[in-house]
Amino acid sequence: DGVGAPDGVCVAEDGSVWVAVWDGHCVLRFDAHGELIETVDMPVSRPTSLAFGGEDGKTLFITSCSYDASSEVASVLEQEPLAGAVFALKTDVKGVEVFASNF
Repeated sequence: DGVGAPDGVCVAEDGSVWVAVWDGHCVLRFDAHGELIETVDMPVSRPTSLAFGGEDGKTLFITSCSYDASSEVASVLEQEPLAGAVFALKTDVKGVEVFASNF
């Protein structure tokens, strides 16, 4: 709908791409062909980074932002008490393995 901007991204073993939408109140999931297949509504306006983890690798961890450059943190938390929280979403897919870099 043109609201928000892509922020954090991660990929699942099925080739789907998960995108946190800054100022969009959601995380979007696209299939390997770029078709939107899922929208996860979030209780915060600014989901930020994404990472798969958990015992089976099928939990999507979603961070969020509690800071707004135009206002105080307390003001943001008044409107969105969960802003800044980390969320855990159980999914039906496993994230791809991420390898450490040497740089």
